[in-house]
Amino acid sequence: MNDITRERLRKAIEWNNTNPSAVAHAFGKEEHYYRDFLKGKKKTLTSEGLSFAATFLGVALKIQTKNIEEPKTGLSASKDRHVPLYSAKLSATADRRFIFENTTDILCPSALSRVRGVYAVRMPDDSMEPRFFAGETLFVDPSRSIRPGVFIVVKIKNGESEYAYIKQVVDEKLTLRQFNPEKKFSVPLDSVLHAHVIQIVYSN
Repeated sequence: MNDITRERLRKAIEWNNTNPSAVAHAFGKEEHYYRDFLKGKKKTLTSEGLSFAATFLGVALKIQTKNIEEPKTGLSASKDRHVPLYSAKLSATADRRFIFENTTDILCPSALSRVRGVYAVRMPDDSMEPRFFAGETLFVDPSRSIRPGVFIVVKIKNGESEYAYIKQVVDEKLTLRQFNPEKKFSVPLDSVLHAHVIQIVYSN
């Protein structure tokens, strides 16, 4: 397992305000399962273990297949359901706003197969690295509550124009955080058309 995967797992645990033991317990493993990997005591995790962590933490984990133990179940797509996939056209603004365009369909992850209103957005740039990387597919779960710390797709209406952001929520006033470059700003609550939590990330 390469260092990129280990580092992304460590950061995802921090971002979710949890710890390796809690993730392991949720997975039904002993508390040292992920901790030993993060400390370098364990060189590999099963693909099932990585897939569970990715779903549980809502983050994509960069994986080198040759270093993974034999896969078991892992993340899978629902064979019966497709959801909209939007690409994003960036505007030339410092806050990295974008507009939705070029709608197509994509298979829905099985973990979201029973959730209404699921859709996906292709991450347009590097403004949220290292949390999200350009080109990754972000699946949202409209049933999840907005709270500080979560990452969202938020659509704004300002006069005749509509645009969206992919950002982290800082507080209940909807202060948003961008990672790259570091930036925080607020949006008027009465301008928000919708805001949905990003639940699952697929690397392409």
